[in-house]
Amino acid sequence: MKAIIEYFLNRSIFGNLLTVLIILWGGYIAFSMNREAMPKVDFDIVVITTLYPGASPDEVEKLITIPIEEQLKSIDGIDEIRSSSLDNRSGITIKIDPDSKDTRKVVADIRSAVDRVNDLPEDAEQPLILEISSGLTQVIEIGVMATEVNGVKPTYRQLRDEAEKLEDALKKLDGVARVERRGWRDAEMHVLLDPLALAARYIGIEQVISALKERNINFPGGEIVENGKARTIRTVGELLNVSEVGTVYVRSNDIGQGIAIRDIGTVEESFKDPIYYERTDGNLAIGLAVIKKESADIIT
Repeated sequence: MKAIIEYFLNRSIFGNLLTVLIILWGGYIAFSMNREAMPKVDFDIVVITTLYPGASPDEVEKLITIPIEEQLKSIDGIDEIRSSSLDNRSGITIKIDPDSKDTRKVVADIRSAVDRVNDLPEDAEQPLILEISSGLTQVIEIGVMATEVNGVKPTYRQLRDEAEKLEDALKKLDGVARVERRGWRDAEMHVLLDPLALAARYIGIEQVISALKERNINFPGGEIVENGKARTIRTVGELLNVSEVGTVYVRSNDIGQGIAIRDIGTVEESFKDPIYYERTDGNLAIGLAVIKKESADIIT
């Protein structure tokens, strides 16, 4: 130690330069490092969520939860699997074995296993796989409110449109992993049938339902391999607005004229019943929770 001190005393210019370099390097590190309110912690938990609109808990368990669980059973490195089947939704929580040497491989195997489940109902959405980690931190929640302007209160459609614009803008920001919606209601079409019109044309409700199902389609049709490239084929014929639903033909009458939905009832655009209500300052609102990426700075 004495020799080191004597060395720098005899070479003061070199010592001063080294000190300045250390200070500059320390300042660079301090300003460039990511700042966190809490350090990232991996909990070794994976959650699989699958939505199946209109399905009962029994249907969800039989058609969604059990097929996915069967594929997961063959994976090494899983400590525990818990599942819940509710109305419209399947939830599976997987705890990875703490003694597993390669948790990333286990997570990859889980994703591959879910991809192998190819017999899910057509109406079910793609399973959402989420790794639970404190690195995915909610940094802010924004409430888009429906307040009166000049005595006129905006419709829920207008509220949704404004929230969607803001959501798109937030997703484009650097460091944003995703934006979660709260209090959001998906759009749907309500067909209000006229009993007298149905009776006069000898049409049953089942015929109307069948006609709508046949017209409103969206399902995969396989792949075509051309010049060494695979192209996915998908048959799409979804009904997107009130006008399209109204023009769906149910059947033809005695003289060959088509009878459409608009001839036996009316179609209204509406929204699904809310699971819960989101309010900001007492006003109906849609909440947007911003989740930052693990590598993003919580301040900038």
